[in-house]
Amino acid sequence: MNTLREIAAARAKKQPKQVDYLLNNCPLLETIGYTPSTHGLQHAYETLVEATGGAFVNIDQPLPVADVSAQLKWASLGILGFTIEAGVDKVNQVTNGKGFAEYLALKSPKIMRKTAMTTETSIIYDLLLAFALKHAKAVSAGGTGYSLYAVRWSEEEFCGLYDETGFGQGALLETLPLSGGNPYKNSSGQTVYGADFKSYLGFLLENPQCIGSIVNIDSTHKPTASMIDDMLASARAGDDGNTFIFGHPKALNMLRDIKGTAMRMTTGETDYSRALTSWNQIPMIGSYNFKDGTEDAVTIS
Repeated sequence: MNTLREIAAARAKKQPKQVDYLLNNCPLLETIGYTPSTHGLQHAYETLVEATGGAFVNIDQPLPVADVSAQLKWASLGILGFTIEAGVDKVNQVTNGKGFAEYLALKSPKIMRKTAMTTETSIIYDLLLAFALKHAKAVSAGGTGYSLYAVRWSEEEFCGLYDETGFGQGALLETLPLSGGNPYKNSSGQTVYGADFKSYLGFLLENPQCIGSIVNIDSTHKPTASMIDDMLASARAGDDGNTFIFGHPKALNMLRDIKGTAMRMTTGETDYSRALTSWNQIPMIGSYNFKDGTEDAVTIS
């Protein structure tokens, strides 16, 4: 699997800055491993239904018959993108007559950043939280406001999807001029230029053993060290793939208090750092695209 930054380096060389616009404020999005889809905007994959394995037998004893039963499934990719429209007069004034392409170069980076940040928030709550609750992979700290996730990105189990044919312009987000790049009347009757920006991406969340979470965290209801360890075990941290702990920076800072009791200064040390960047060698990634203490209380069924 490759990250979006690695995919951009290989396939989006004509617009290399786009990946920075998309990822600089989205640390969770930057960690996701992506695999190519099998059929463009559709991805075929198998899920294990039943497996009978081999066994250890004595010399000259018959070997057991092994078999694997799998179910074929399909996942659909979606569109990461937006439309930019601007009045002809406005374009001319902002660019000093240089045209709509210059206007897009000025405006699109900010919109890409905001689009990516909104997408990351959606991944957190519409995908990760929903999946964890559906598969009973969430435990409650008893408060309300923050959450933490242990996620193991694993190919064909818990990963992103991308269309290999979607980089014809050498960009992560391809630019599609509306009306052939010529001015047109929009729905309000205004004469405008317009362009669509699109990238075809998707997410394959299939294996419940790739995630663990702790919800309903606040300053008086912090997770214990055992809860963090259990969350990592829930995601099978250390198995195939790459495991991370995600949360709002304030939620991750709460873990310093848990670890703090085990921190000691020794002779010759002059600096005491409370920085905590990993838990048992699992990287901790903070993102401000988590809600800042305003998550609704989650009911664990």
